[in-house]
Amino acid sequence: MRLVALIFLFAGSAQSWGHESLLVKCANHGASEIHSAVFQTNTSRRYEIRECKSHALTISAWIWLSTPQSSFFAANDAFFHGLVFGVERSKNGGQQRLMTCFGTGKAWEKAGGFIDCPSGCWNHLVTTIEPTGRVTEYLNGQPVVSTSTGKQIEIVPGTALSVMFGSEASASGAPADTELGRLGGFEIYDAAMNPSEVKALYEAGHTDESRHAHPLYPTTAGVGLVLGLMVLSFSLKPRVKKLLTTPAVPVQHRRRAISPY
Repeated sequence: MRLVALIFLFAGSAQSWGHESLLVKCANHGASEIHSAVFQTNTSRRYEIRECKSHALTISAWIWLSTPQSSFFAANDAFFHGLVFGVERSKNGGQQRLMTCFGTGKAWEKAGGFIDCPSGCWNHLVTTIEPTGRVTEYLNGQPVVSTSTGKQIEIVPGTALSVMFGSEASASGAPADTELGRLGGFEIYDAAMNPSEVKALYEAGHTDESRHAHPLYPTTAGVGLVLGLMVLSFSLKPRVKKLLTTPAVPVQHRRRAISPY
């Protein structure tokens, strides 16, 4: 069920939200499979980003941090016209910060707020950038911070944006197959969504089946029950057919003598 929900999430186009997608999937780099949502220490996912003509956008990402030390980044650096979005840890590791940075051609504008993004579960991160330069960040449908930078975002079309995960442990020589995080969905829209649209986007992707880990035994039990009924029906089919095709035999009544001995 989780896999089906993720497939629908990836397959759903931005047109259904009334906004055009600015992303074109390029390729994966590293050891993970092309369709895998799991990021290891040596993997990343790259997108080609289109021109942002309206100078406004919405960044949406469903992430799963594997450990409290994990971080998430979507970074695109095109000669100070780039974009950086993600969750980073403070130097002492005590706080998380949802950060948004974008280049204006002369300098980088930064905005961000402290959040509590727990590991071991799905969280929805959103940043909206308005044409006026106002940046608003959301965690699980709720606003975190809203800051006015006074600058318009500029994106060089055709440049690559890399999505990756990291952690302090991976920087200190962790094995290459160490799982750092999972990406359940990533999209950039060509307009700044309002709070109600961000809330609707969160609720559309937040279901118990697709966003929370559940034990496998209820599903296994259901599948086993269905398979058992199928096997039983096939095993009884010849017997039922024989009963239906065998002609009825008249019953001959017999007298039974009861002996006193």
